[in-house]
Amino acid sequence: MATPRTKSISTKVTEAEYHEITRRAEPQTVSAWARSLLVGAAQPDPLHFLFLAANGRRYRERMRAPGASRSAAQRWGEDRERHIVQHGPERQRVPKREVPRLKEFATRFLEEHA
Repeated sequence: MATPRTKSISTKVTEAEYHEITRRAEPQTVSAWARSLLVGAAQPDPLHFLFLAANGRRYRERMRAPGASRSAAQRWGEDRERHIVQHGPERQRVPKREVPRLKEFATRFLEEHA
């Protein structure tokens, strides 16, 4: 079930500003268009980084930027991009799993599954 919207935001605009807003909002209503802009600005889209290193390897990073505004997310993204170019991407260490040998696994398989 959707959360009901109970809060309201309003502002005064001139006739010319209102005309421009209605033109940009089409085919939506002004209310629906403004709501999508405001809610979108409150929750910036994730940033995508895709780099092709000098050695030909690709690096991709996708994350949600900290900050409450689109301009703050833009600044953070530019800083992050600069850091990756200067220092290289951080390697995420994936711990190696201990994989049993066939001899060890055969015994466990017979005990648990056969």
